[in-house]
Amino acid sequence: MPSDFYAPLDHMNVLFIQTTGPASTEPVVDDLTRIMAAALNDAEPIGGMFGKHFCSCGASSSDSSLRLATNQRTNALAVHYLAHHRGEVPPNELDKVRNLGSDQAEPTPAQLKSPR
Repeated sequence: MPSDFYAPLDHMNVLFIQTTGPASTEPVVDDLTRIMAAALNDAEPIGGMFGKHFCSCGASSSDSSLRLATNQRTNALAVHYLAHHRGEVPPNELDKVRNLGSDQAEPTPAQLKSPR
């Protein structure tokens, strides 16, 4: 397992958040959502099974966390959180997304993970 896997949440992890509210009916697809979608397109699964992440709206991730090109860690719900729970994303997490780079991609339906 990579030595930084257990690194402090404040800088090595992106969008490991717990939502509590319902998802928006219309996803927010803007620069931040597109930056995160591009980052996920280039992400690699981290070996091992770490358990699924579940959103308050019922969306769930795969069993693996993902390593971004920046060497930070996230999960498959990252785009979903930005698109469907933007009001619950802390400002420092939005800053982390801004700092991922300028590459952008349209989020896929799988990345958006519509709420159940």
